Amino acid sequence: MRPATTRPTSAAGSCSWTTSRPFSPTLPGSAATPLPIPVVGVAQAQKHRLRALLAAGPLTLTIVTTAHRGLTSHNVLAERRGRAGRDGPVVMVSAHYDSVIGAPGANDDGSGTVLCLELARVLRAVPTNATVRFALWGSEEQGLIGSRYYVAQLPQPERDRILAVYQNDMVATSWDPATRYWLLSFTGESNRATDEVAAAARRLGYEPRISPVTQRGASDHQSFQEVGIASANFSWRGEESPALLEPPYHSPEDTIAKNISLERLQVSMELIGCAAYATARC
Repeated sequence: MRPATTRPTSAAGSCSWTTSRPFSPTLPGSAATPLPIPVVGVAQAQKHRLRALLAAGPLTLTIVTTAHRGLTSHNVLAERRGRAGRDGPVVMVSAHYDSVIGAPGANDDGSGTVLCLELARVLRAVPTNATVRFALWGSEEQGLIGSRYYVAQLPQPERDRILAVYQNDMVATSWDPATRYWLLSFTGESNRATDEVAAAARRLGYEPRISPVTQRGASDHQSFQEVGIASANFSWRGEESPALLEPPYHSPEDTIAKNISLERLQVSMELIGCAAYATARC
């Protein structure tokens, strides 16, 4: 996740703007001495809307907040059992299917969800030794809740069966500077997942487009690496750093029309499909 940029706009209260996405701003203080000042966070789209309204004359702004608590989300899992059987090795291909409030989520992470569904369609007809398990996580945007719950429920023998987890998060942006396909490891070290994708890139001729293994969490691969399972996140981002995300990120402009490249989605599918198959066939 990229950090929000904030700017106070009045002394009586506070409003903060992000470059694109909703967020939860705070003022200096503590739980023991909270400040009696309402704070509201909005996104760039709302800022532009307010400016347009103000340009036409005085504006009265009414804000109503609603607290959502005790909600339930779901993980969606399916697998094609391999020749090794019920107790054999497992290869996982995953993505999160939720988005943030106000964002359609075409790239983050509809693209990863589509990748999983298409590879499930293709690989169902391909024999493998290992079981290939597909997972779509709920509540990633609220703190990796779905994947962390899944990992926490796995007994150690089930964790030990997993050879690699290929997490696909933002794999199709059309933003021109996002020319680098990033291999992101929570620990910063290579593992079976990063090694297999790098090997697939060499075989397919995509090696110049991929990054070295780079340390970064904040997606569902982290839930698995925290307990020692080989996993990585794969994503198209800016050339210099994985922190360089497209302007439509977490915004109303994250739509198929404005933020999806079919060419980059195709490359992502080829890399993950080849890597997952190479892992599962052994």
